Amino acid sequence: MNSDVYILGFSAFPGIGTIRFEQLINEFGTPEKAWNASRSDLISVLKEAVGTQFDEFRKDFNLKKYAEEVEQKHIHYFIPQDKEYPKLLRQLSHPPFILFAKGNRNVLQEEKTIGIVGTRKVTDYGQQVTEMLVRDLVAQGFTIVSGMALGVDGVAHRETIKNGGSTIAVLGSGVDFPTPREHSNLYTDILENNGLIVSTFSPGEVPQKGSFPARNATIAGFSQGIVVTEGAESSGALITANYAKKFGRPVFSVPGQITSQLSIGTNNLIKQGAIAVSSVQDILDSVGIMTVQKTQKLGNSDSQNIRKSDNPDELSILSILEQNGPLHFDEIVRTIGKDSRSVGSILSLMELKGMTKSGSDGKYFINEK
Repeated sequence: MNSDVYILGFSAFPGIGTIRFEQLINEFGTPEKAWNASRSDLISVLKEAVGTQFDEFRKDFNLKKYAEEVEQKHIHYFIPQDKEYPKLLRQLSHPPFILFAKGNRNVLQEEKTIGIVGTRKVTDYGQQVTEMLVRDLVAQGFTIVSGMALGVDGVAHRETIKNGGSTIAVLGSGVDFPTPREHSNLYTDILENNGLIVSTFSPGEVPQKGSFPARNATIAGFSQGIVVTEGAESSGALITANYAKKFGRPVFSVPGQITSQLSIGTNNLIKQGAIAVSSVQDILDSVGIMTVQKTQKLGNSDSQNIRKSDNPDELSILSILEQNGPLHFDEIVRTIGKDSRSVGSILSLMELKGMTKSGSDGKYFINEK
């Protein structure tokens, strides 16, 4: 059998990850020799519990049949020595020893990749910011990487598809079924629009609580940088950002309202050294692309476009400010007749778009520049 089949076999055993697999290869030289090693030799490397469990596992495991099942599901797998293995992922000190992929494998060769992550409970503000950044990044030829989770991840994948871009969904389960189930249609849309589903977990493996940190690490490994568009203090997106820091990749964060629980995480990232994002140019500068083509930026300063909006709430606020001049936040809330949380989100987004500004006196006014 092909030696890669033995690697496939090791991946099917849940007790062996990248570090343990590397230890086996260092000890035995090849995957085949490691697979066929004696029980006592395996225990010397894997310790008693894991070595014994693996010895029992391989007795009943049909390698050839499993490889055929993977092929029948149109699932491909790659190891770091393969040409198709992603270059950015290979740069890690411990790249995943196997990567499963379903869909357009050409996407694996894309070097312009940006990870977009954030909260599952995305607000209107978070959704609009994510959509605008994704739209501009796709226009610059970037492949968008995310985790297909509810919230920001789903918005990032859908907006990429909507704009004709390439997207990679990294799962915390096998690539042969959607995770979460609520995103079954998104899973299909990604595959039908030349996207790619990837995972370091074996086909058929269901998500566990501990699967998602590994998924987040893979997202960071795939990406030139990670953008967090919205996230609470304990958001899982912050785990992805921490992996990006560990891997030496830039972390970008969209600032949000200081009163919003779903902006505490992103605001804290900026305090910790993440690059604050007010336009896509902030991202492009850091990854070495210095010019922006004709895209809609968050901080658009084109005076002809500042007052253009499809959002009725934004138009209402612009009208209020035009009629009354600069106003305090509370005055805008009373005039527009919406709750303060909603108005705060709208104003934050309008400032990022360059539509309004707030002065040192706390009043908001129309940005005429």
